[in-house]
Amino acid sequence: EEQTRKRMQNMDVQQFNSTTRYEGLATSKPWMELEPKFFEEPRFLFTSDSTGNVRQWSLRDSSMVANFDKKFHNNTIYTIASTRNSKYLFTSDQNGNVKQILVGDGSIVKDFGKVFKAPITAMGCSPDSRYVLIGDENGHLVQYDCETQKLVKSYGKVLPGAMLTMAVTPDSSCFFVAGSQGHVKQYNLTS
Repeated sequence: EEQTRKRMQNMDVQQFNSTTRYEGLATSKPWMELEPKFFEEPRFLFTSDSTGNVRQWSLRDSSMVANFDKKFHNNTIYTIASTRNSKYLFTSDQNGNVKQILVGDGSIVKDFGKVFKAPITAMGCSPDSRYVLIGDENGHLVQYDCETQKLVKSYGKVLPGAMLTMAVTPDSSCFFVAGSQGHVKQYNLTS
């Protein structure tokens, strides 16, 4: 496991799409199993629905902790992602607008507006809660700093078709993105 982690840290961009095709969505579960020492136990789960409601649930007793009905967007929420420490929640609506929410009081920390011209189809936060990655239906990708809300890097168009999911390794050194046409790519996380 240690050799795998070191090898992953030393890789630049690795493209898997030339020989490997993936059906369905990629998940971060194998990484959690590979190196569980990098993970704190998550305390909350966030859900959203097509009417703009966001709810926060306790993973300890399955109770609803907070209900943010239509507080952040007045239309369909496409994608949500929270930092591992549950400090921030990121939401995007059907028009591609992204907002960063301070979970404790439900206040909007930053309204990013339209990050891309196309709808946001994937968002993910690094396990160290430092960065949020945002991808759109045209395969574009950007990285923001969660504390300063500043753009860290624009990766440009990294996938043909829509970005469906992303996963960051437990040590926050690199991440994977997967697209609608079966392509999976790996990148080092820019710090």
